[in-house]
Amino acid sequence: MIAVLAFLSGIMKTDAAGMPDSVSVRNVFANMPDSVFELIPKGARLDCLDFFDSNMRSTVRDRMDGLIQITSLSRDFLQLQSDSSLFVCFKILPCSRQNDGYIICVSTTLKGSSDYSKLDFYNSDWNRLSGEDYITMPGLKRFVNSGYAKKDSLALLESVLPFVSYSIMIGDSEPVMEISLTSQNQLGKEDSAYFSDWFAGRPVIFKWNGKRFR
Repeated sequence: MIAVLAFLSGIMKTDAAGMPDSVSVRNVFANMPDSVFELIPKGARLDCLDFFDSNMRSTVRDRMDGLIQITSLSRDFLQLQSDSSLFVCFKILPCSRQNDGYIICVSTTLKGSSDYSKLDFYNSDWNRLSGEDYITMPGLKRFVNSGYAKKDSLALLESVLPFVSYSIMIGDSEPVMEISLTSQNQLGKEDSAYFSDWFAGRPVIFKWNGKRFR
């Protein structure tokens, strides 16, 4: 965590990372409104925490009857996994743009032949924030090799991709985010072979600077 919330100095005690002492992802996860994440109601979330604390395998089921469990938990990071290949990560980020000094970043990933991730940001009251205020998602140009990054080449690639999709990984210990392109996994056999050399095959890495990911 990078930003030190100077404007809260003397009003709210913070740790060396700039995070208010009273804030933990555990409490945020336990007390989030059911309307934000309807798949897992509060009772199930509390049970997941109990199983994790007891180092026991979870028997908690979500509203789709899938088994869910917490696989990673620290003060500012929590990862939830279901047996339906759904992964949800919660990351608390110190943010000098918010009165409470932090925002909540949530990535939801459905894993399969082509991973698909959705990214959301919330304030401390669980009001959704504009994602564009906190990150500019990378375009195709960031994921292709330099020889294919010209405008006409990108236009050709865009014409065959069914849609643009990403796989997003949030750092558990550091405020970083890795974004990988997964759209190419939806290409047909011939297009996949033709464009195989175009893709760089490496993620774009962003780091949180206290205001947004850059």
